[in-house]
Amino acid sequence: MLFFIKKRKLVLDLFTKRQMVFDAAKPKMAAHFYPDWWKELKTEHQFGNDIFPSATMRRCMGFVDHYKHGFIIPMWSDFRVELGPIGDPFFIAAFSDATTPLNAHPSVLRGKFMPDSHYQHVKLHTPWVAKCKEDVYFKWEQPTWGYRNPNCSIVLPGTIEYKYQYSMNVNLMFARQHEKTMIEIPFQQPLVHVTPLTERELELKYHLVNEEEYNTLLQGEKLSNINRYRAYRRVRESEERKCPFGFGK
Repeated sequence: MLFFIKKRKLVLDLFTKRQMVFDAAKPKMAAHFYPDWWKELKTEHQFGNDIFPSATMRRCMGFVDHYKHGFIIPMWSDFRVELGPIGDPFFIAAFSDATTPLNAHPSVLRGKFMPDSHYQHVKLHTPWVAKCKEDVYFKWEQPTWGYRNPNCSIVLPGTIEYKYQYSMNVNLMFARQHEKTMIEIPFQQPLVHVTPLTERELELKYHLVNEEEYNTLLQGEKLSNINRYRAYRRVRESEERKCPFGFGK
């Protein structure tokens, strides 16, 4: 007799303190974000006198399956950044909600990678924080298929966990042009695609919390420096390994 044991779901708890974000800009499973241009395609296209029609991207399994995994964080407000031309480090950026904080890292922190003469870094502090009871890593990447102008901005990829840290900030690079440029990321545009590195099914749970609870979760943001983060994680892991009855202390 064969027994099939269903794998338990991986639960990721998402927290925000902003009612409008909770109502209208929840991160959702990626399948909710198939782009409109893809939905409008027919499954096949006939070229001239070809005997067989050609499949369109509606039948591309690499595309279809990509949206079956992970979740997408949509933009929660209109965002604009104005850039000086190539060689001019000027930039100014703002959200229409006049609430979301952002900042930029000086280029010296990344060496020769994407210099300020040609690119501008901006970190967006999302209104969400995440928490997972399990030590599972999540891969961050750009949802390029859902971008209106994919050549203008780049979401910097990374891999992160939510057991020992909870922030969900997004790092972007904007490309300078030969003249002054204004770039806009509109409300609800897919911003980042986050995929857990596990075969288990993911379940998202949403929580609207007060400012005190939200700020408590963000206290660990100062541990973003890798050495501090590792030190903090070692302490947490050591505490978790201790016997609950106090033996071995």
